[in-house]
Parts: sequence; C-alpha cells; structure tokens
Amino acid sequence: MTAPLLSQLFAGMATASTVIFGISTLVGLWAAYDRTVALGRFALLILGLSLCVLLAWSTWQKQRKQPDPLQSFHAVGVDSGLVAGGIGLLFLLTHNWQNAAPEDFTPLPWLTTWIQTQQPLWGERLLIHENLVAGALMVLLPLAIVTLWQRWQMPALWYQLPLRYWALAGVVIGAGALLLTFSRSAWFGLLGGALGAGYLYWRTDNTVNECRERHRDQLTRHD
Repeated sequence: MTAPLLSQLFAGMATASTVIFGISTLVGLWAAYDRTVALGRFALLILGLSLCVLLAWSTWQKQRKQPDPLQSFHAVGVDSGLVAGGIGLLFLLTHNWQNAAPEDFTPLPWLTTWIQTQQPLWGERLLIHENLVAGALMVLLPLAIVTLWQRWQMPALWYQLPLRYWALAGVVIGAGALLLTFSRSAWFGLLGGALGAGYLYWRTDNTVNECRERHRDQLTRHD
C-alpha cells in the first residue's frame, strides 16, 4: 500500500471516528438525567476533540510547508506544551480541593487553599478526575520538554519566539497541575520514562561519538 493511499485511509478513519464520537456525545447529552452536569462534561469532550483536531491540523500545515519529519515533531511538541498548559489550567480552576483527601494537602496546603479561593463559580460544573489529568499530562509534558530543549539550541525567527514562550508557560502550568494531582503512579511513570529516555540518549550519543572516532582513525591511517 502506497504512502498517499495509506494517509487517505487514515484520514478517512479519523474523520469517521470523529463524527461517530460527536454523535455519541450528543446522544449522551440528550439522554442525561442531569442536563447541567452533562452540559459541563459535553463541553469538556468538545474542547478535547477540538484540541486534537487543532493539533492534527497544525501538524499537517507544517508538513505542507516543510515536509521534514523533525520539523513535524517539533510542531507536535510545541502544540503539546500548549495543550498541557490548557489542561493544567482547567484542572486548577475546576478541581474541588475541599473534597480532596486530607493527606493530599500535606505537601502543599497553602497552595491548594489559595487555588480553591481563586476558582470561578462555574468551575464546579467542569470537574475532571485527577487521574485523567495526570495521564494526559504524563504523555504531553515529555514531548513538549524535549522539543523546547532542542529548539532552544537553534536560532528562532521573530514570530517563533512567542510560541516558544507560550509553550514553556504551558509546560510550567502542566507540571504544576501534575504535581497537584497527587497521582503517584503518574509521577513514578514519568520519572521512569525520563530516566529510560536519558539512558537511551546517552547510549546513542556515545555510539555516535565512537563511530566518529573510528571514522577519524581510519582517515588518519589512510593519510
């Protein structure tokens, strides 16, 4: 199967899945017993779907302008930072800190209390479970961090700098939200993934350096 045909097939499947998902959410909203709570959950689902579509569209636009896989990875990473910031901010504004377990307040009681007092009145309608937030941030944050670390070592055009700073702010907000989810499994999973990625990067870097040294030695011997 050729690459263009495979891309078209994937796009068709993604479109069909999006339509089915949208119809199912509308049916769920119509059949809900509590329309007020259901409307808040429906808004969250539509927001998440919109973010996924925006992420795919921006990556596709980047590939059209410059079909470079590394550039596409950078675009996905920056978008991941923005999405992580949005999810983290929404969690901080809507989570009910008063109903959290008392032991969860032990590390940062002053911070969670301050956030609770700053929440808007509509926040209670958009409750997101902390485990869902932790799972999403555990995926998005590494992509954004690696991308920003790589991109910051390269010169940027004037219009790229705001995106970098916004993505960096999103990473900071997302990391703070991940900390306040008190999801130990997400913390240890992210830590284990970071250690594994660092080890693989170290091994790859050493292998590349060894290949360069061998190549340099061969050139020296020929001379």
